[in-house]
Amino acid sequence: MGTNIATNVPFAPANDRRLRDYNYIANVSLPAAAGQTNTPNIDLMQPQWQSGQTAPKSGAAGPYPVTERFWVNVRLTAVSTGGANNKNVNVTLQHADAYAANGLCNNLNYANIATLATPLLMLYDLTTAGQVGNSTNVMLPPTVKRFIRGQSTLEALGGDASSGTLTVQACF
Repeated sequence: MGTNIATNVPFAPANDRRLRDYNYIANVSLPAAAGQTNTPNIDLMQPQWQSGQTAPKSGAAGPYPVTERFWVNVRLTAVSTGGANNKNVNVTLQHADAYAANGLCNNLNYANIATLATPLLMLYDLTTAGQVGNSTNVMLPPTVKRFIRGQSTLEALGGDASSGTLTVQACF
């Protein structure tokens, strides 16, 4: 990273991904106590390789996580009211394959992305006064499957965090 000699301020990193495409952004309200909410699927459109294959499955546009770093921004907006008992909202990033027959998302097989922290992001200690938002950027591993989504879970007796939003967005 370079430095501006006149101001002695570091330049922004050249690899910062800030471009977003509406087709690669998914939002959902946060859950009520002991509940879960999932963002809509984001289709990364990359081919699925399986052991022993010499070519990817058909119907895919490009191998994003295999040939390039692929960043995802995960963001929780502030919860203005409704939290209770100092409980947490936990967020994980999940992935799933497509059905071989039609290429649609196999929603029954979503699993946490193993190489990312679980939970990936948290809102700590929700109270009736609410909580400020939080966000993080993560690089998807090369083994990520075709579809991703964010999942938020509010601990039992945590009130209602639905005034907040979970957003998952691909960054280019």
